[in-house]
Amino acid sequence: MPAHIVHVLMVNRIKMYKNKITKWGLDKKNKEHEILAFIRKTTQRAAVGKKTIARVRNHVLDQEEVQRYIKRKPYSMKFALEQSASTPPGLVCFTPEMPSSPRIPEVYAVPEQIFVLMRDYVTGSFESGTWICDDPKSGCRSIKNFGGAATALENFNAFVGSAYVHYEKGSVEEGERLLIAAAAGIKDILVAESPTFFLSLISFMLYTHSRKKFHIFLPILRQLSDMAAIVLPEKHPVGQIYRHFRSLDSHQLDDIVPLSFQSFLDQFESILGQFNFDALNLRTNYIAYHTENLEQIESGLRDHLQKCISAHEGSDDASLEVLLLIVDNLLRQGRYVEAEHTALDLIARAPYTDIFDSRYYYCEGYRSLSLAQCGLGKIPVAEASIDRAIQESALAWGWGDPCTLQYLLTYETMLEEWGNHASAAKVRRQKQDIIESLDVIV
Repeated sequence: MPAHIVHVLMVNRIKMYKNKITKWGLDKKNKEHEILAFIRKTTQRAAVGKKTIARVRNHVLDQEEVQRYIKRKPYSMKFALEQSASTPPGLVCFTPEMPSSPRIPEVYAVPEQIFVLMRDYVTGSFESGTWICDDPKSGCRSIKNFGGAATALENFNAFVGSAYVHYEKGSVEEGERLLIAAAAGIKDILVAESPTFFLSLISFMLYTHSRKKFHIFLPILRQLSDMAAIVLPEKHPVGQIYRHFRSLDSHQLDDIVPLSFQSFLDQFESILGQFNFDALNLRTNYIAYHTENLEQIESGLRDHLQKCISAHEGSDDASLEVLLLIVDNLLRQGRYVEAEHTALDLIARAPYTDIFDSRYYYCEGYRSLSLAQCGLGKIPVAEASIDRAIQESALAWGWGDPCTLQYLLTYETMLEEWGNHASAAKVRRQKQDIIESLDVIV
């Protein structure tokens, strides 16, 4: 028989056997779509606290091989989630009876622990009665929330937010000092175990991540981790959560921050219901910060606003927060006419009272209004609007309040844009003097 015919017969026979091996499910070589599906399933199951072992075509998936594959082709979990829409028929995932193998790839180890710790902490806090919800319209509270913890929490949220704005505008020194002021009450906040703090913290994590500014959050994360090691028991889940987040690199954070927020949100909606005040606020932040598509965010926020209005009649903090985020979204899109109208709506909805949140949204309405008017070239009225925000904030909370400082920074930026450098320098000196006088240890 001629050699070339023998070669063709051998090639065909090899191909036939390969086809048979695949058909019989005896092929032990893992395919790319199976690896991606495994990454997706492992990540999703970890988000609800499940460990995972996978079987492919009747043999257990070799974790070391998966790890080598990831190193060779470094897929992110986000890529795996997007590329693998369905689970291959030969892949079966199940929860092991014994603890996971110590050979589990490092890419899953820390994220899995974060998801499990967050799930156990939230569930345990509600089941033990540490977190209680007296009224769905007012959110949850901790029975340990005593002394100055509530004030410390308000200051923390306000100073961190103001610090971020200063960093974003290039005022790094002022931003650093404001972060130090924010950290002043961390001990009281940690001991109180306030659910509001945990909600605010994870929301700010998602916000800074979405704006590619997570490095601003890292100093706070280090402070929380270090203080938790001092004031909380060694195995307390909160301290472990902070330490794990602190250990992640930037690529891991890109995957874990949105997924952990989604897991946290799912738990709150499951335990409290989707119309609970805290659950609504978490959903608001997820809509606003989980994507960079501004039109998609706007559509989601408008739909969510209707849900908040139907749940709480439209004058509550949840509705006002959504409305404020809609204004900011319109400003980012350069739709200044619509932003101006929406800001006026926010001002009208925010009752002018001494209640902190109501006055806050009233002032924020004027800040947003000034930015819209500035974009429209209405310089005199824009200046009047930001001055109204500054004066109302200073009257309510003082010149050293983070909101007042943020409004002064907005005014300074406007003056620079208008070419009024002398007035901008005067406002800047005023703001710097106030920040330097803050009672913090540098």
